[in-house]
Amino acid sequence: MGTTTQPGTSSGKSPSFFCVTGVSISAYKDTARELLLDGEEYWSDHYALHDIFKAIERGMMQFWIYQDADGQAITGLLTRIAVYPKHNALHVIWMGGKRFPPKEYFQAITNTFEYFARKYGCASMECKARVGLERAFEGLGFEKTAIYLERDVKLETRH
Repeated sequence: MGTTTQPGTSSGKSPSFFCVTGVSISAYKDTARELLLDGEEYWSDHYALHDIFKAIERGMMQFWIYQDADGQAITGLLTRIAVYPKHNALHVIWMGGKRFPPKEYFQAITNTFEYFARKYGCASMECKARVGLERAFEGLGFEKTAIYLERDVKLETRH
């Protein structure tokens, strides 16, 4: 995938946002691991780290990296194409890392996701987000359509 950048930083350098898929994840594995482990509590109930890397290598997930103007990877995003009976959707599984990009950069991220989603036959984009993240996407066309609730299934005990 290409790189999306934001011009106009004071250092003359631009932040970048890019997708890592397939076997190319091997070149970014240390960076991806570091970013994922910074937010492990938000994905580890559903995924093991090695399963995430396997899914990226097989093209079943995509890992996105946001680098600041100094070239430091500060945010990672994990996506997959969700296949539904009526349409496909680009599903943002997780977003985290050292810190989030500046709010004004979320428009570029959204545009990149939309391009990617269209390219891969998706009719929509969706994101399971923790409370507070919806503010980052305000004004970008996303709407709150549900509240996501979870509960562990307790093991049945027989007397």
